[in-house]
Amino acid sequence: MNTSPSEPENTPSESAPRTAFVALIGRTNIGKSSLVNRFVEAKVSIVTDRQQTTRRNVLGVWTEGEVQIVFVDTPGLHRPQDSEGKRMLRESRIALEGIDLVLALVEPGDRLQGGTQHLIDTLIRCGSPRSVLVINKIDTVPPTSKAVRETAETLCSAYPFQKIFPISALHGDGTQLLFENILEVAQPGPWHFPSEEVSNVGQEEYAAEIIREKAMQLTEQEVPHHIRVRIDHLTRSEKGDWRIHATILVDTESRKGILIGSRGKKIKEIGTAARLELQEILDAPVVLKTQVSIEKNWRQRSGD
Repeated sequence: MNTSPSEPENTPSESAPRTAFVALIGRTNIGKSSLVNRFVEAKVSIVTDRQQTTRRNVLGVWTEGEVQIVFVDTPGLHRPQDSEGKRMLRESRIALEGIDLVLALVEPGDRLQGGTQHLIDTLIRCGSPRSVLVINKIDTVPPTSKAVRETAETLCSAYPFQKIFPISALHGDGTQLLFENILEVAQPGPWHFPSEEVSNVGQEEYAAEIIREKAMQLTEQEVPHHIRVRIDHLTRSEKGDWRIHATILVDTESRKGILIGSRGKKIKEIGTAARLELQEILDAPVVLKTQVSIEKNWRQRSGD
């Protein structure tokens, strides 16, 4: 798919390079991460069925031929409840600066309220010149449902979207047409990443996100989304295997107990699931050690 490794880094071999920055915005749990992962054909953003999983702007990079598309996956738009929430909301707005195209994600049945209203308000404040409405999760409504059409009419009456794309990021329906539209906005200019790179997420951050994903998935509704993972140690041996020590941080003793589980069963389950996925991604053996620790009020520190 990508250009040969023997070619000069950041420069395609034939016609002039083109590039575009594309931002995905929308309320929590709307499918931004799933769509980025589908476009890039790699797991660059964690996906769970829990809200607010993406805590920072994650870049996904797609490169083929002379074109490079850089996807910015923003934190979900929501009413901020604490300093961490306010920081995430600021990142959503900052992410729209210098963007060539905005994908505004909603789902069938959405109206002008809550996170969807914040989405429209953000677009108006930022004055985004190129925005398309992406109605995700069309697979969740019957083909005869009016929900998609009614949502499109309601939101397009509040903001002048250039186009409307009903899609299913989960199954891929409609995503090819959307991607073709994205390619059209690419303008002549140098690439920002090497052709083989798919994300700006470093190894430590990526490992932390995978562990956090598994912790959220395997505790279901028992532990809220605001846990974080600290990588204490990450090295690769001469034999090629990875050794990772990680600490899952929570803010109460009760949540620590839930993550550890009876006789350590839950933390072992989380560690095994994370290790298996990391081995598949890194294509090498992984030795993963995880522990749980309490760090009170970490969400109130804007630097986290």
